[in-house]
Amino acid sequence: MLSDSTYASTYKISIPFEAAGPELHHKSWMYVIDLSSNSLSGTVPLEIFMLTRLQSMNLSLNQLVRTIPKEIGNLKQLESIDHSSNNLWGEIPQSMPGLSFLSALNLSFNNFMGKIPSGTQIQGFTNLSYIGNHQLCGPLTKICSKDENSHNTKPIVEDEEDDDTSAFCSLFYMDLGIGFAVGFWGVLGAILFNRKCRLA
Repeated sequence: MLSDSTYASTYKISIPFEAAGPELHHKSWMYVIDLSSNSLSGTVPLEIFMLTRLQSMNLSLNQLVRTIPKEIGNLKQLESIDHSSNNLWGEIPQSMPGLSFLSALNLSFNNFMGKIPSGTQIQGFTNLSYIGNHQLCGPLTKICSKDENSHNTKPIVEDEEDDDTSAFCSLFYMDLGIGFAVGFWGVLGAILFNRKCRLA
């Protein structure tokens, strides 16, 4: 990739390079967009997602907002995505697991939320790809609330049943004790009363 000498501080562009070998004489193209560290603001332009042969997209270290458009799923040739250190938020698009060539992913230090889409292509990365997104959940980060509830449903029911059983047993023994005491004193009282009657 070569940088435009006049606007090197503003953007970088990639150009085709010629590959030559003993039996190979043709142009090989590497489609790359690198707009990192440019203080870009606003949303990610939808026009980028019309570049269906794009292989690498680096928008890191900017001030981009909102979410990644679902149209990212159109870029079937993508091998590398770096959107780290922006202000992106919302859910990770469900279309991203369809990027079968994706081998590098960095969405760290944004404000993504919700569940990481299922699929080995996305969940195959380490938690370093998602670090710094405190409301993001999934197998690589914290457990999602729905999953957590489903895991805890059975133990909660069992605890409730145990509590009900303990309460029933406590009431049973309490009633039994009260009944015994009342019966004992009733019989004893009757005997004492009869003695007084006899003495009288």
